[in-house]
Amino acid sequence: MRVRRRQDRHVRAAGQDGRDAEPEPSAVEPEEAEPETVEAEEPEPETVVAEELARHAAELERRAREAELDRQAWHAQLERQSRHVDELERQAREVQQQRLAREAEFEQSLRQAELDRQAREEELEWLARHAQALEREAHEEEQELRELQAHLERLDSQAEELEQQAREAERARRARETEQERREQISLGMSLEAGGDLAGAEAAYRRADECGDPVGAYRHGVLLEIRGDLTAARAAYERADRLGHGAAASNLGGLLVGLRDMAAAEAAYRRADERGDAAGAAHLGVLLAEQGDRAGAEAAYRRADERGDGAGAFYVGMLLEQQGDLPGAETAYRRADERGHARAASRIGALLEELGHLGSAEAAYRRADELGDAVGAFELAVLMHGRGDLAGARAAYERADGRGHGGAASNLGVLLEDIRDVAGAEAAYRRADARGEAAGAVNLGALLEERGELEGAEAAYRRADQRGEEAGALYLQGLLERRGNRSGARAAHEHGAGAATSAGGRRWDTPDGPPFEGISDMGNGDSRDPAGNGSRDSDEQHSERPH
Repeated sequence: MRVRRRQDRHVRAAGQDGRDAEPEPSAVEPEEAEPETVEAEEPEPETVVAEELARHAAELERRAREAELDRQAWHAQLERQSRHVDELERQAREVQQQRLAREAEFEQSLRQAELDRQAREEELEWLARHAQALEREAHEEEQELRELQAHLERLDSQAEELEQQAREAERARRARETEQERREQISLGMSLEAGGDLAGAEAAYRRADECGDPVGAYRHGVLLEIRGDLTAARAAYERADRLGHGAAASNLGGLLVGLRDMAAAEAAYRRADERGDAAGAAHLGVLLAEQGDRAGAEAAYRRADERGDGAGAFYVGMLLEQQGDLPGAETAYRRADERGHARAASRIGALLEELGHLGSAEAAYRRADELGDAVGAFELAVLMHGRGDLAGARAAYERADGRGHGGAASNLGVLLEDIRDVAGAEAAYRRADARGEAAGAVNLGALLEERGELEGAEAAYRRADQRGEEAGALYLQGLLERRGNRSGARAAHEHGAGAATSAGGRRWDTPDGPPFEGISDMGNGDSRDPAGNGSRDSDEQHSERPH
């Protein structure tokens, strides 16, 4: 049952003399009664109904008397209230029109149901203005509202089902359309990449990536990594990895190694290996070797080799060489060399050089050098230097130096100093020293000592000594003796003797290191003279330059 309530308002006007005027009945703005919904009740006994009707009749009589008293006051405000109601109705219509416009995309059935609901709300408002409606009618209206709500819920459910079906149909249509687009974009990207247009290729791969193609995401990640955007490259690799791309998982592992997240890197390499990716197996082997898992590392290397990976064959060759199987090692190195592995060509050259096949060794070093290998360029320079081809040796040393080889920078400095290019020699020695090359530090110290920069020479000798270089300790001893520091000279002599006792064995000439000694950069610091005896001679006088 809905009841309209009134509020009595009185206006008190102040007279000019400051005294309050007699109160006059003020116009009371009739407020639109909000519908009060009486929950459905079970039929009550007649006495309860009679009492309720009597109370209701008394209430109506009281309100009628109040309405008569307020009629004159209301009459003055009817026009203003009417305008206010008109404005509210206009605003309500505008709101209603906006809501209807937003809901125009739904199905006709849902719009009709909304119209029905609005009609029912208007009917309920009319019923609220007629508060004398019987309880039975109110109950029936409430029941109808519940039925309408259930109907709307069913319509909503049907609309959701229709939308779901529409989305599925749209996805199927887009899948058919994008499949061809993905193929076209990947083909276009590969063509542009082959032609050197990396920006165009990246854009094509990006479009394929956006279509959900794993190859497109992988190729996109490769180009992003090439131009140094490692964050975006990692995201692209992860997308391709989630789609089951083996090479993407392998490359993702490489980025994670750079971030020192070894657990995640190993997991990525294992996913790549499980998908048959050869490079992933090789990288997994290196990681397992770093952890001391020799059996796991060897098995991974061999899987990579069986899948045709150059790095896998190279690591198998190093393993066999460590075990003393030089013919097997050479065979594995040649497999890696045929697959374009630069360091394998360098190792073949080293094995052939040890056997005295200098011509074949030089050819192998040249292959490694042409593939951009610093060790190959360095070893080629040593051979050319040994046979007197100083121009060729210098060019090869410079290539190896440009690729970050410490020993090449040191030997290049010796060669430049021989032709009186002292400034170039000093710069080369400093590069070698900065790369941790002990011979470069010794040669730099000797050069500085010759021109009287004793503090710099002493510091350079100490760096060489700290790197385990015997000549560094010997030259440091001589310098300290000449400067009168006998206790320091004695300590340097004892340290040099200890280093000479503990030194021995051949160092690996490969940044990859032995297959079971981790993934650190080993061997770039090797520096030897053209005769192959190393760049220092411990029997030289301390004042002479080490070569």
